[in-house]
Amino acid sequence: MTIAQLRILRLAIGTSLSLWVSQIFSWPLSFVAPVITMFLLALPLPVLKPKGAIAFVLVMLGSLYAGALLLPAITYYPAVGLLLLVLALFWSFYFTALGGSQILGTFATLGIAMATAIGSTSIDAVFMLAHALTFSTAIGIVFVWVAHAMLPDYKAVDAPPPGAAGNKPPAKEIDLGEARWSAFRSLLIVFPVALWFLLSPSSSAYLPVMIKVASMGQQATN
Repeated sequence: MTIAQLRILRLAIGTSLSLWVSQIFSWPLSFVAPVITMFLLALPLPVLKPKGAIAFVLVMLGSLYAGALLLPAITYYPAVGLLLLVLALFWSFYFTALGGSQILGTFATLGIAMATAIGSTSIDAVFMLAHALTFSTAIGIVFVWVAHAMLPDYKAVDAPPPGAAGNKPPAKEIDLGEARWSAFRSLLIVFPVALWFLLSPSSSAYLPVMIKVASMGQQATN
């Protein structure tokens, strides 16, 4: 197989296994695990190291609680709360536009948007969401590792030589104006959906939609 074919098969196998296990055990928000697995395997990145995986889970957890901090303002001062939500979402996109990790930016967007949407209905639901979503994210990452162990890149006929992945291209100079425009464009994609979630009483039923929209915001140029 070529490396492209191998990665497609790896995405299919990893996502299917994650979906199978999550449906068998059916813990709260178990459907998030295969979505996370699919999202990570769809990116042309090397296998996550444990340190990076822990960082992603902590960013998800931290952004959920950061989003919860916006709830008093959203509840008692809606105009101020919405402005703070806009600024928080803009920052998550601006971080990526300045060269930060796309996965970290997406997880930050997810946490902020979902915490405010779910918390507007019930603050207790935010804490349950944080526990269930963190667990599902961790399980999703486990199946990313399983898929990479079954089909590593080096098995492809056109795999890059050992060590080539570590040769990073020279750092590209960031145009701040372009970065701000990129972050604003992503905000225009995500905020209307986040606002709809904020006003909807059944927002918890549509978490996969928010995950997809957050990832779309990070891929605005496509």
